[in-house]
Amino acid sequence: MGKLSILFIFLLLFVNSQFCHAQGGRISGKVILLGNTSKQATVSLSGINTSTVTDSLGNYILENIKAGKYQIQASSVGYHDMSKTITVNANDLLQLNFELR
Repeated sequence: MGKLSILFIFLLLFVNSQFCHAQGGRISGKVILLGNTSKQATVSLSGINTSTVTDSLGNYILENIKAGKYQIQASSVGYHDMSKTITVNANDLLQLNFELR
């Protein structure tokens, strides 16, 4: 193979991988417990077994979420869970906060 062919194949694979990677949506936000920032809450999406735990400031991020309709739930021990129905589109960046009581 010539150098031009190898370069073309490399560029094709690189562009394809970038395109496929960019198809996922992202959901981020904050979980608050009774007016205080949560340090120990879990945020999960039903149906795809994806979850994360908030950081020390109550922030969370779920990345590379395929387009679709989901139930998102925030929970923490000693508080009532909170669920919302959301729709994620390709390349979405959703900001979604929860306040648990």
